[in-house]
Amino acid sequence: MKQEILKNMTVVVTDSDFLIDSDGPLLASFVKHKVGNQLLDLCTGNGIVPLWLIDRGFSGEVVALDIQQQAVSLLKASVKINRLNNLLVIQQDLRGYVSEQKYDIICCNPPYFDLDTTLQSPNPKRRISRSSGSTIKQVTDCVTRNLKADGRFYCCFPASRMKHLFSVLYSSCLNPTRIQLVRYTETHKPWLLLLESAIGSKENLQLLPDIIVERNGHRNPYFDDIYRMGLGEDSE
Repeated sequence: MKQEILKNMTVVVTDSDFLIDSDGPLLASFVKHKVGNQLLDLCTGNGIVPLWLIDRGFSGEVVALDIQQQAVSLLKASVKINRLNNLLVIQQDLRGYVSEQKYDIICCNPPYFDLDTTLQSPNPKRRISRSSGSTIKQVTDCVTRNLKADGRFYCCFPASRMKHLFSVLYSSCLNPTRIQLVRYTETHKPWLLLLESAIGSKENLQLLPDIIVERNGHRNPYFDDIYRMGLGEDSE
């Protein structure tokens, strides 16, 4: 295992199967929240989304859900190291999850590809995370069961599969309200889509300026701040 250190010294315990990539911090940075909000993070993995939000000041109650014991163990280790009393980690299949309370915010870095596609990782742990039995439709079904009427759902998804994502959202009565694309340079095609949606919303869709990682050979300070981490260290 390894300990990664976020900007404000929150520790994220990772291993070779559950690394921190750019998608999680980008998704977390896109989330809008208020004091007292309650948050549910689906497919949490090593917990980078809730841990990033807590590192940047989120103080509400958080429930983090994942089907894999390995991921749950990593996040529980992070909770213990950081002495967090507002983050509950649950090992459960999201397809059967129904909370007694509904949430203001639900986040998910969801499965990008269904099991019947050929675009799957050779790593079995990543294959479960990225191409699990839980399809994006099953994610949105979980969201509609557990999101408050005025709550918001946040997810990231491959930009090239935007049409599929929108189709699934609409079929679950989740209407997109805010969208932002991420690209490496101004000339690259976007690789990632960040999206906010709400149940039955009639709001106009807000199109935010693209996040461009590098301009004229120089890294974007905004992206670097999102992804800023200290030096990690190996642990047993």
